[in-house]
Amino acid sequence: MITSFIKTIFSLVRLMIILLVAALIFHTWAIKQVVRVSLQWGLGAPVTIEKVKMDWKITGFEVHNLEIGNPYHYPPGLLADIPLAIISVDISKLPVGILKFKTVGFKLRELVVMHAPGQGINVMELKPLKKNTGGRREGERTDPKEKKSSGGPRIRIDEFILSVDTITFSESVGTMKKHKKINANIAGASFYNLQGADDLAYIVASLAMRKLGFAFFDDRLQRFFGDQEIPASKSGFFDKIKSILG
Repeated sequence: MITSFIKTIFSLVRLMIILLVAALIFHTWAIKQVVRVSLQWGLGAPVTIEKVKMDWKITGFEVHNLEIGNPYHYPPGLLADIPLAIISVDISKLPVGILKFKTVGFKLRELVVMHAPGQGINVMELKPLKKNTGGRREGERTDPKEKKSSGGPRIRIDEFILSVDTITFSESVGTMKKHKKINANIAGASFYNLQGADDLAYIVASLAMRKLGFAFFDDRLQRFFGDQEIPASKSGFFDKIKSILG
């Protein structure tokens, strides 16, 4: 009888552990989907995420191997390779439908800026930066999972920390393709009070265009970091993240 009781207890404990693990896995999966769908909807471009790792100490998570493709109406290809994103969440805003991030840190391995004849520059064709909002071009790709209903989770970001290793510029001239790689030298640059994926895309795109020699958007970019000069920062990405979240 005692043996049966002990076996029952162990069975219940095992079931609780299985349920707990399942809950954690589902919770991580849900966060992964929310981040992916929010970025995908906000940017108008395909987004893939390999995995999400929870970090309970900062009420946040790490996103590993995030990739952003070219806009849906643009030729397929990689736009941004982000091996690591670190995100700290303000959970107090979740009940009212706002994803409020205290800190978002992106470490970009490579940002690919591509110019295709007749289709413009890929980063400028992202939804937030696209000047013509009067609908999709004829024949452009669409996201098969994109919902007809407007909206998506509202996103607020208190601080955005950005590092970029390499910017690749690709251009087609007739039958020839030109490629140019530059060292971006952006390490731990901070920007404040972003209103979602629109501002995030704007900052990354405008900094990339400046590095490639296109000077524009300065007035709007300036408002994200006050009186500071447009970076590069002396502190590295991981040092900055550690100081903010530690």
